[in-house]
Amino acid sequence: MTSNGASQHPSIDIQHVLALGVLVNLPGPTTEKLEATSVQYDISSSYQRLLIRMNNTGTQLLHPFGSLQVHDTSGHLLQDWSLKLDTFIPQTSIDYPLYIQHKSLSPGTYTAMLNLSYEHHHTLNFTTTFTVPSQNQSIPHAISAFFRPTSTNIFDLFTPWYWIAAVIALVILCGGVFFWGQKLYNLSTRLQTKRKQRMKRRS
Repeated sequence: MTSNGASQHPSIDIQHVLALGVLVNLPGPTTEKLEATSVQYDISSSYQRLLIRMNNTGTQLLHPFGSLQVHDTSGHLLQDWSLKLDTFIPQTSIDYPLYIQHKSLSPGTYTAMLNLSYEHHHTLNFTTTFTVPSQNQSIPHAISAFFRPTSTNIFDLFTPWYWIAAVIALVILCGGVFFWGQKLYNLSTRLQTKRKQRMKRRS
């Protein structure tokens, strides 16, 4: 992530990486075990974020989901993430990153509460504390600080593609109404003609 010194607007470089997993079934007992060992504040990041240290100590692929909450020393809820991790390979560890959103955390100590569920109704409940250190420079921004809408006009939030799709949908709708209107009109005309012919024959 880089920043332009003149405009102070960040630019983000995105890399797409494809990883293919291979599962080999071997004889022996199967275990599903997920462990969390720490939640740490990442002092090396340009934006405030936490690193959740987790280990898959079992023998099976896991797909954890749940939440992480951050509270201050008074118990106030400051951050609340919904988590859905991708495939977690057995006998591996990860430092799962979570960026602080909306409002930066001030220097101090906080409580992190991690609650995850995974295969066969297993759960992981982990509570720990972490510290945001005091820094000489300004506190790093929360990641969402640079992605606020620049306009309060709701119509400015739609891209040109939304308007194109809306026009196409409107044209299709009008075409359908016209088509079926013509069908009904022609049917009504034929029925009226047949009715008049029957009345003439009776007279």
